[in-house]
Amino acid sequence: MKKGVFIIIITDSSIFYKDYILDPSLDCLPYQFKNLKNYDIKLKVLKDIYNEDFNEWFHHLDTDTKDCIKAMEEQIAILVLIRKDGSFDEIKVIKKHDCSEGEHTEDQIFKRLQEIYNESQCDYSEIYIFSTNSPCLARKDYVPCMISAIFWAYHLNKKHGIKIIMGYGQSYGLIGTYSNNVIKDWISTFDLQTFERKNINKAACPSQNQTQQIKSKYMCDFKNNFPEIANGEIYKKLNEIQHILFQDLKLDQESTYSFKDFTADGSERFDKCSKEIHKVLRLHDKNISDKVIKRLKTGFDRWWPTQLEKSTKFLRQKLNNYLLYLALMEIDEIQNMLGRNFFEIGIVTFNLKKC
Repeated sequence: MKKGVFIIIITDSSIFYKDYILDPSLDCLPYQFKNLKNYDIKLKVLKDIYNEDFNEWFHHLDTDTKDCIKAMEEQIAILVLIRKDGSFDEIKVIKKHDCSEGEHTEDQIFKRLQEIYNESQCDYSEIYIFSTNSPCLARKDYVPCMISAIFWAYHLNKKHGIKIIMGYGQSYGLIGTYSNNVIKDWISTFDLQTFERKNINKAACPSQNQTQQIKSKYMCDFKNNFPEIANGEIYKKLNEIQHILFQDLKLDQESTYSFKDFTADGSERFDKCSKEIHKVLRLHDKNISDKVIKRLKTGFDRWWPTQLEKSTKFLRQKLNNYLLYLALMEIDEIQNMLGRNFFEIGIVTFNLKKC
């Protein structure tokens, strides 16, 4: 297993793990992102046979719970117990509002698993667990849900021969300050003085018109700001250069873009822009060229950080997917090492149209 990423050690009595927040390997994650292309980062989907079972249990849920799962907005955990004869014994649904402060929906599932473990005789062969989000990988003052899940899967299998199948709707990974701290480290080289936070935090998903309005606020009106140029063709060329400079970031799941790239990209963009402006204005007084570049830089330095929110969301999801990938890969390695398959976990694809 990869040392210092997601360490799990199983003994006869317990499972030990390394908490991410104490793990120096977090410092290496930004550099590991550079090598993402060397990994086949495809989040694991449950086998068809298990996916079909989850869809079968889904039909037994009430309409409100079905709607919540379809929307994938509220955290829900569902427990289904399967007897050795193949019939199901109970379906337990826990919603976020059923939990106490600091408690995760999965915590109540794990309490039920402990009760089953304590039974002297057990008639269950399989236990199905669904969680809207994949189990958390780091958690302040609590054991992460992913650790608890594999802990109980291992011990229930050892004592009662039970196998746990866990499905989730979307990847989650790190939570709250854990994720924020990693991202904060990534942007430490960026000049935070240039942030206009009221613009960054205004809306999670600004419309195209809002995005254009923000951009227009920082772009230069060359004709009005520099009437001394007095050349329509030059104004046109300057606007073309500016348009390229203010192009929005386009990120997709195949990108290996990092925050260091974000900083470097901004500098590289403006350097290219400056060179092009000098070429266009080479026949004019150099003073005009310098003024144009200075005016553009003022606007660009204020606009470019507004792209950071887009980068933050993108990279946080990449971080979650990557860490989840590593965690599940190491869980598979543990089972291979022990020679026992007691825990299946992956994405559930519900056939919602039939419900």
